[in-house]
Amino acid sequence: MEPLLLASRSLAAEAHPEHALPRYFKAKAEVARQHPHATRVWLKEMLHGGQRLPGERSEALRHSARQNLACLAQWMERGLIARTAPEHLLLFLWSTPLASFRFGEAPGSSAQLKPTRASTQALADLFLRGLRPEAEVPKLIAV
Repeated sequence: MEPLLLASRSLAAEAHPEHALPRYFKAKAEVARQHPHATRVWLKEMLHGGQRLPGERSEALRHSARQNLACLAQWMERGLIARTAPEHLLLFLWSTPLASFRFGEAPGSSAQLKPTRASTQALADLFLRGLRPEAEVPKLIAV
């Protein structure tokens, strides 16, 4: 759990999302690469609500989540990212890189996705595009 909590510290309110998110995804990808079995166990435990976590670990996880949520809220307040539900955004930020690199397979391929610089940047780019403040997002035409 410690490497994952350490990776979560990449989300810092004083950093710009364009710099923090690629660092965050790179750190999470490195954890998935270095600890593939632990990452699988961690993901399964989180899917079941973290019921087996000891009290101090559970509190460390809550503390990390509160810090990350505060960072996301500050970015929203400063207009650096679109306003959305920070809890849902954090869930996506937390789970996407781990699931992508741990369980993901490229469509039409049996090869597992590897946590490379290009793949972590691709994840960051997807998130950053989706999180553009509304003033920068073109309006969709209703059909």
